[in-house]
Amino acid sequence: MASFLRFTSTAFPAAFSFLLISIVVIMLLVAVKAQDGFDFGPEKKTHLHFFFHDVVTGPSPTATRVVEAATTNSSSNGFGAVVMIDDALTERPDPSSKLVGRAQGMYALASRDEVALLMALNYHFVDGDYNGSTLAVLGRNSVFSATREMSVVGGTGYFRLARGYAVAKTHTFEMSTGNAVVEYDVYVVHRGGPQWSEERQQRSRFGGSNMKDIPPRVVTQLNAVRTVTQYCGRNLMVPVTNGNEQSHCVVQRSPPKDVFMTNELRDFPQ
Repeated sequence: MASFLRFTSTAFPAAFSFLLISIVVIMLLVAVKAQDGFDFGPEKKTHLHFFFHDVVTGPSPTATRVVEAATTNSSSNGFGAVVMIDDALTERPDPSSKLVGRAQGMYALASRDEVALLMALNYHFVDGDYNGSTLAVLGRNSVFSATREMSVVGGTGYFRLARGYAVAKTHTFEMSTGNAVVEYDVYVVHRGGPQWSEERQQRSRFGGSNMKDIPPRVVTQLNAVRTVTQYCGRNLMVPVTNGNEQSHCVVQRSPPKDVFMTNELRDFPQ
C-alpha cells in the first residue's frame, strides 16, 4: 500500500502538469487560428426584402430553358424542364427601380402533379455593405401557392456561415408570357457582418503596381496573363501591371456609401 501511495503521489503531479500544458497549447492554437481568419465574429440576424424578376420571354430574357425531358412538352406542367436564370433583384416591384442584386442559378420543374420548382441558386448582392456577398438558396417552390418557403443553406462575405429561410409571394404573373415578379423576405442568421465591410474597405485602399505595399491576403500571385484573365473576376478583381507582364489580381472596388437593406427593417417573425 505504501508503495502504491508513493507511486500515485509522484504520478499525479506529472499527469496534472501534462494536462495543463496540453490546455495551454490548445488555447494558443485556437488563438492562432483566430488570427488566421477563423474568427468570424458574433452571430447576427438580418432581414432582407426585395423583388425577384423572372423574365422568360421578350427581347432580353433572364431565364432560359437549357434541358428538358422527352415528355416535357407533352406534360401539363412542364415536368423535367431545367431553366438557368440571371434574374434581377430590385428594391421595388418596378423593374427599373434600384438594382440590389441578381438571382443566379437554376430551377427545375420537379413535380408531375403540380407546377413545383426545385430552386438551386445564389442571391448575389451588388449594393451597399452587402456588395459582393452571396446567399445560397435551396428548396421547393410551389409557384401557385400564396406563400412559399425555401431554405438558405449558406453564404459568403457579409453572410458567412449563413442559415435561414426565404419566403416568396407572387406579386404579378403574366399567364400569356410566363414573366413574373416575386416578392421575397429573407431571414438569416450569419457571421461576417461589419468585419466583412472593414475587410473590403481595407482591400480598396491598396492598388497600383507597388506590390510590396499590398498585404498577401489582398494579392493573388499569378504568373501569366492567361491565368490573370482566368482568375480576375469581372468588376471585382483587376489585373495589376508588374513591369511588362500582368501577373497579379487585386481587389480594387470601393464599397458604395448607400445601403439598401438594414438589420433594423423589422424583427424576425416569432
